[in-house]
Amino acid sequence: MQEGLAVASSVVENVGVDDEQAEQLRRWAISISTDHRHEVRAAAKAILMLLDDLALAKRELLEERLLTVAERIGASRRGT
Repeated sequence: MQEGLAVASSVVENVGVDDEQAEQLRRWAISISTDHRHEVRAAAKAILMLLDDLALAKRELLEERLLTVAERIGASRRGT
């Protein structure tokens, strides 16, 4: 089971934007979210929304991978 978790985690970590990059983008977007220009504030909001979507996609991918690993372990224990 431990091996399956490692495989699932490595798949999620190979996503193009790592957690540190996402956090840097989030801090930057927050810092420009109070800019006096409407288009800059809108860009900040869009970046934050995309980062939220990215985080959700990563969680869903990890969940899917974990379920696949669990199904494979269950099947191997049943001998199918």
